[in-house]
Amino acid sequence: MLILPETTLADTHKRAEQIRLGVRQLHLAYKELILDTLTISLGVASYPDHGTSFEDLMRIVDLALYQAKDASRDRVAVATRHSDAQ
Repeated sequence: MLILPETTLADTHKRAEQIRLGVRQLHLAYKELILDTLTISLGVASYPDHGTSFEDLMRIVDLALYQAKDASRDRVAVATRHSDAQ
């Protein structure tokens, strides 16, 4: 989890994309075995747009994460609805 105070949703999405791409560029080895490319999926949400409590935000960002995973993984998904809509 990253908390980026006073950052717009667009900037947070951009930072998440940078992190995702950075992970893909890692070259890791384990016991002299080069590992395949690592990928990550990330969900992004914003206070108060997607929730006004920690629990609401965690639930909605978790939904966004699963949207990213369901959409073939290795991507960033931005939450699309407010927690009150659920």
